[in-house]
This record gives sequence, C-alpha cells and structure tokens, in this order.
Amino acid sequence: MAKSRQDTAAQPAADAGNVMSALAGDALLVRIQTLSRVVESLPVVVYVTGDADEAPRYVNDFMRTLLRLPAGDERPSHTLWREHLHPDDREVIERERLRTRAEAEPFYAEYRLCAADGAVLWVSDHAREMRVEETGDRVRVGVLKDITERKETDLALRRSLALNEAVLAAVPDLLAYLDLELRVQHASASFAAALDATPDALAGRLLTDLVGAPEVPLSAWLERCRRGVALRKEVWLDLPGPGRRCLELHLVPHRDADAAMLGLVVIAQDITDSVRQRKALAEREQQVRNIAGNLPGAIFRYQELPDGSCRVHYISEGCRTIWELDATDVEQDAALLWDMVLPEDRDAMRASVAESRQALSPWEHQWRIRTPSGRLKWLHGRGTPQRQGDGTVFWDSVITDESERKHAELELDRLAHHDHLTGLPNRRTLRARLEEALARNAERGGLLALLFIDLDNFKQVNDSFGHSAGDRLLVELTGLLARHVPAGQLFARISGDELVVVTERAVDQQGVAALARSLLAAVSQWRFRVEDQEIAVSLSIGISLAPLDARDAECMLQTADTAMYRAKQLGRNRYQLYDPRLTEVVQQRIAFENGLRRALDEGGLVLHYQPQVHLGNGRILGVEALLRWRHPERGMLLPVEFLSIAEGAGIIGPIGEWVLAHAFETFARWKDAGIAPPRLALNVSAKQVADVDFPRLAETMLRRFVLAPTEVELELSEDLLVEEGGESLQVLEALARLQLSMAIDDFGTGRSSLAYLRRLPVSRIKIDPSFIAALPDADAAAIVRSIVGLAGSLGLEVIAEGVETRGQADFLAANGCPAVQGFYFAEPMTVTEIEPLLRAGAVAPA
Repeated sequence: MAKSRQDTAAQPAADAGNVMSALAGDALLVRIQTLSRVVESLPVVVYVTGDADEAPRYVNDFMRTLLRLPAGDERPSHTLWREHLHPDDREVIERERLRTRAEAEPFYAEYRLCAADGAVLWVSDHAREMRVEETGDRVRVGVLKDITERKETDLALRRSLALNEAVLAAVPDLLAYLDLELRVQHASASFAAALDATPDALAGRLLTDLVGAPEVPLSAWLERCRRGVALRKEVWLDLPGPGRRCLELHLVPHRDADAAMLGLVVIAQDITDSVRQRKALAEREQQVRNIAGNLPGAIFRYQELPDGSCRVHYISEGCRTIWELDATDVEQDAALLWDMVLPEDRDAMRASVAESRQALSPWEHQWRIRTPSGRLKWLHGRGTPQRQGDGTVFWDSVITDESERKHAELELDRLAHHDHLTGLPNRRTLRARLEEALARNAERGGLLALLFIDLDNFKQVNDSFGHSAGDRLLVELTGLLARHVPAGQLFARISGDELVVVTERAVDQQGVAALARSLLAAVSQWRFRVEDQEIAVSLSIGISLAPLDARDAECMLQTADTAMYRAKQLGRNRYQLYDPRLTEVVQQRIAFENGLRRALDEGGLVLHYQPQVHLGNGRILGVEALLRWRHPERGMLLPVEFLSIAEGAGIIGPIGEWVLAHAFETFARWKDAGIAPPRLALNVSAKQVADVDFPRLAETMLRRFVLAPTEVELELSEDLLVEEGGESLQVLEALARLQLSMAIDDFGTGRSSLAYLRRLPVSRIKIDPSFIAALPDADAAAIVRSIVGLAGSLGLEVIAEGVETRGQADFLAANGCPAVQGFYFAEPMTVTEIEPLLRAGAVAPA
C-alpha cells in the first residue's frame, strides 16, 4: 500500500528516532522526537550524517520545499540531496566533504542544487561534527540555506563593477575622483597614463601636485568647485605622458541625497586635435571667403527661424554684382533680397523654400528680381538645407545671374514659336493653336475658318531683286495685312510666302469671304518700292471651313491649300472657298504618289553627297547623304518637293530603308578603298522616328555593312526633340543606346529648348541656312552668335548649313563656328563626283 504524504514526511523523523534509540534508549528517544518536531518546522534544511559515510541519515522535510518537489514525488528526503546536486559542482563538493571529515574540520561551501521545476538554486552548506553525550558516538550535523537571491545580487554587483571598470578603462577621457581635500581617490587608466603613472601610484596624492602650470589657476578652480560650483575650462597643459595638450576640463561636485559634498569628479577631454582643426578651419574659411569673393555669382548662408523670420549669416561679394547691395547690408536685413523679387514670382519662391524646409530636400529655383537701378534679372539658386536642434533650418546656397542665358533662351524660344523674319507665329505654333481652336469650336458649335494666303509671283521678286528684297517685301506685307486682320484672330507665317489667318466664331461663308475680300483690297491698293520701282502685289487665298470641310488641323491646311491652288489656277488675286469637287488637285497628288512609288521600285531615287568642311583648313569632316528623285517629267526633285507626299502615302518607311542601305553600302565601299570621311550624315524624318522598328533597322544595316555606330550621324528636325514621352522619345533613346550620334538639323527654326538639349542624346547643332543667308543682317548675326555660344556652353559641336559666300564663311570663322556645309565649298554631288575630293581629304572654296 502506498504511503500517505504525512507518512513520508514522518519517515525521516522515525529513522532518526531509531538511530538514536539504538544509541541511548527510551529517555533519549523522547528527546530526539521532541527535537525532530522542532527541526521539521525550521525554514532551512537540517541534515545528519554518520561518522563513517556521507549518506544522510536524517534530512528534515524542508528539503522537499527547497527543491520544489511536486505532490506526487514519493522519494525519501534523505536521498534527495545527492540526486539534485548540480552535476558541475558534484565532484568538488564531495571531495571537500571527505577532506573536512578526514581532518575533523567544519565544512562550509556554497554550491548549486537543481530544483524539480528546472530552476538552479544556490545554497550555503554549514556542517560540523558533534558528540552524542549519551553514547559517545560522533555525528555531523549540517544546515542548508537558500542563498539564491543573495548570490544573484552578488553576481549582478560583480558584473556591474566589472562592466564599470571595463567602461572606464575604455573611455579615452581622463577621469579622476577627488576627496574634499582634493586628493585622488580613483583615477582611470587614461588619466594615469597622461601623468606617466599607474592608478595605484596616484592614490592619495593632491591633484595640484600632479598637474600644475603657473598660467593655469587650477587651485582656484578646485576651491570653487569644492564650494559647490561646477566649472568647465579649456586649458593647455604640459603632461608627462603625451606632452603639451589642450584639455577641456569639467569639474563637477559630487553630493549625497542631502546635497552634502562628498567629493569632486574631474573629467578631462583631450581636444588638441579639435582645437587645431578649428584653427585650420578658420584659416580655411578665410581662404574660402577670399575665393568666394572672386567667383561669379554669390555664395551665402540663409537661415529661417521657427517664427518665420530669416537671416543671412554670410554672403560673398557677388552680392554687389547681382543685387547691387553691400554684403553687410544684406547680413543685417535679409528682407532686402525678398523685396527685390517680382511680386508675381514671390509665392512660387516662398513655396520652393517651404518645400525644401519641410522635406529637407535640395532647394533649386529660378526667379526674377528688379534691382535698385531698375534692371530686370533672372536668378538661379540652389542650396542644401540642414535642420538645427532648435528647429531652425539654414541653407548653404549659390546664386547665379542667369539673365544673359535666360534672355538667349527666351529669344530661342521666341524663334521656335515665331517666324524670325516677320515675328508672326510659325507653322508649329499655328498647328498647336489651330488644334486648340478646333477643339473649342467642336464644343460650342458654329464655324471656324482658315484662310490660306499665298503671295503671287514672289519668286520673281527674289530672282529680280535678291532675297533681301524678298524678305523686306514679306515684312512690309505682313505688317499691312496684320492691320486688316480682326483683333483676336490668329495670323501666322507657315513657310516662305505662305500666310494663314484663323477666324473663330465665323458667322457664315459670306462673312469669311468678306474678310478675304478686305485683305485682297488692302493689298491691291498698296505698292512695294524697291530700287526706285513700284511693284504691285497680289494674293491668292484659299478658304477651308470647319466642320464643313475638315475636322482637324492637318485636313484644314490641306483643304485650304487645295482651294488656294485653285484660286491661282483661276488667275490669282482672288479667293476660293474649298469645294470637294476640286478633284483635279487630288488626282494630281495621286499621280505624284504613284510616280514616287515607281521611282522607289525602278531606281528613280538617287543619293547625292555634300561634304562638311573644317573652315580653317578645308579638311572634310564628313558627308551628308541627300536624297533626290529623278522625275521623268520635272527633272531632279529635292526632298522638300516629295517627302511630305511620301509621308502621306505611307511609303516614307521603305524610302528611309532604301536611303540607309544605299548610303551605308557606299560608305562601306569608301572605307574599303581608304577614302571614307570620319562620318556619314543622314536626315531622319518624323515618321521614321515614330516607328519603333527603326532602331532595329539601323542596327541591322550597321551589322550588314560592318559600320561603327560612331561613323553615322542622324540629323533630326527640332519637332522630334520636344515630344514628352511617347514612341518618338523611346526610339531616340534606343538609337542613343546603339551609340549613334545625333544632330539637330535646321536649328533655330523649331521650338527646341535648353531643357531638351540637356536631356536628349544630341551631339551637334546645325544652324539653319536661313540665318546664314541673312548675314550680315544684325539680327541674323546675333542669332548665329547666340547659337554658337549656346552650343559651346552645352558641350555640343556646331556646323553651319547653306554657306554660299566668303563673307558668310569669314563671319562664321570669326565667331567660333568651326565647320560649314554649303555651295561655297561644294554643292551636292554624285558618288563619282565626290570621290576625288574624298581621296584628297580636303576641299578648297569654290
């Protein structure tokens, strides 16, 4: 039968009673039983071992409580000690027990027991021998106490002390603790090393004896600190260890909880390197200030405080050049700079600063100012923000005067959107604004009219009196017509002698016809004077109405052009409304398209080549392949006469492939013969660049004819450089990845801007021939100089097209344009005609 919990607990007492009764008899049994009841109630473990062995003969029941035995554990208490002794301590403890027993010494040890729940307990074990008076036998009585909490606290203190010692040993600062007599009680290793001593050697010594310098009032400082004042001083001292060093001393009183002084803490940080760096930085700052004063633009530090106020901590002497102010005035009142910002630019300016402050992102902005002298300037600034601990933000910024560049960019932008001769909107602007007008007209209904105006016999004026006379005629004529075009209507020049008027909210055809008649009447009464002659001028006007005749800009231009052509056929000096029955023009166009298709299939297309020449020495820098159509009836046609037809007919792709194949084949043959120029230039149409397969075609042709991409240059119109995203931009990027070089053809007549020149892979600018032809006209000369300068500032090469005279060549050479192309050196030639020049490698002026 299993024993009860009480029976098990009583067993050790019974065992002890049996042992003792064997020794002493009934009287002793009574004493032992009484003692056992007392021992069993103690909160410690009491055990008894015999004289011959270490096995406990008696263990009180607290052993079970100490070891956290579960209720069902029936093991006798006298067996538990050995079973729960920690394995790592067993050998040492048993050996020490045997030794003390053999030498009749008391036993004491601290060791670990493993509790039943897995916890590790620390116990102290005290045991000594006792003599039983009644029997004379010797027994060993021991007491086990649970010291786990004390042991863990002691270990934590030891670890803390070790950690503190390790930290103090690792800290490079010099640390010492002084008593109230200013004697060293403790010194860190770094403190002792600085005094060329050990920490023990410094104990008890006065700090003033260890560290002293006549110029350093250390004693006075220590006395003040002893009276409760914390001090911080920066001093230079000659230390036995490291030598002369600059120390930052912190003298801090140490008080108890009642604020009574206990001692002084001395912390010394070696700041020698920092002080020397600070001095070097001050010298460097002065050097930077001197350099900044000679740099273009202005360098300054601008700060905004949490309350919204601002300060300029420093500004270079460029302040006087840009703002016409003294730097000291600006540093005293930063609002002077804000007051100069144009009112319409202030909100955007403040928003840019606020965005940079909030996100701590780089600040960059462009704005306008009006200086005290009244000059309007464009400024460009960029800076990096930093936030201080108090919430203030400051920017180290650079401001440059972009006025000259901005005016040049605005001028180029004006040229891109306006005709450089008449100042009227050009074709590109017309198309964009016409599309907008058509969209508005579609929403509100009604009529929109386009008047396509062509100057009759304009070519005869150019041929008889020269291009300058023709240009003057156009300027005076457009000025006359502008006075008769109703206010608010679009008036544009789209090509040489072709003008367009767009009238929104047209009432009916009669009202549009009345406008056309008024224009014809105004011109019929006007005479153009040239070389003491009066020349009568007439116009042919074609009219297209939306939505009756067309619904998009391209169709409106085509139908108006068709009507204008019909007006010319009917005798000129008249207007003609578009009539869908005007099939003759359409038929002619179809016949022209068919002839172009036959030319592509039957060898009617040919390539001519024109050299690109270095102005200084006539060296051939490259050749441009120029497409021609050998028309069976009209003779040799230039691309301008048929490429638009090819695009409309959908055969521009095959024609472009033909040009690549024949030009590459010819260039490869020149390479084999050793006469190839450095590069081959080819024109690329908008349709080709809109074709995503064009880069693959170019790559295939390069491999087929074994040409390096750097030997080929694609000439692009400015139209292609302004498309935001879309397939054209993707095609341009794909061509750039092939490492094909690119040039902007006829630069200055489109609407490319500096932003596009910076981001697109363009390596060369070709100045439009119309600017060269107008030289030495002052406006044309200024434009050419601007383009050459712009190309240089952007790292682009530049070449002038249409150079036909020595005067033009001399002007270009004098203004930094190194390369030209034009009749002055050579006209476009066949392969046979140009090869002797390629062998020579250079060409002299015609």
